[in-house]
Amino acid sequence: MFQTRIKSIRLPGYSQAELLVGFGLVALLTLSLLVIVNPFAGDDNEDIPSYRVANAMYIYNAISRQKVALMNYIDMHGDLPGDSALPIMVDGRMIVGNGNQKIETENGEKDKVFPELFQSGVASQGYARIRSRDLELAWMVLKDGEKILGTGHFFKLSGINALEARAYDRKYDDDSSDTGHVLYARNKTEGVDLFIKLDLYR
Repeated sequence: MFQTRIKSIRLPGYSQAELLVGFGLVALLTLSLLVIVNPFAGDDNEDIPSYRVANAMYIYNAISRQKVALMNYIDMHGDLPGDSALPIMVDGRMIVGNGNQKIETENGEKDKVFPELFQSGVASQGYARIRSRDLELAWMVLKDGEKILGTGHFFKLSGINALEARAYDRKYDDDSSDTGHVLYARNKTEGVDLFIKLDLYR
């Protein structure tokens, strides 16, 4: 009887144990990198959850995009959207700006801002929503009783989380709800209304 020996051939590759060790090391390195390079570290936001700070940063970036669209519109037309003499139909009514360099609420100019940005080709849609909230831009005099907190063009984002408004103010202004370029106050229904003063070059 003949005896045959079968030679075992090891194919190139990794065993399951080697793969598990490799994935474990990669996971540990990734976690340690996240701890070292934490985007929220050092922002003095210990009392605000990181995801609220991230939402505030998202709001900031979205409003910055609207500022870029505004600057492009001003460069193209020489005046503010909404305030221009260009007639636009919004919600079944014709709105024409009066050209006084204020986007006013009373005559409907604020309703024509984003449709006009869209119509001129500097914005991708005729409205602005951030985190499912409508964004407005208008000339406002913000008051607390008799005290005037701010006057000028303000972006208004209604009904956002109070911690997100606080994180926004802390990161991009003075961490005070009633001073500076960023103001916020509790509204009548839910959350807070965030007001960001329009400064195209800030």
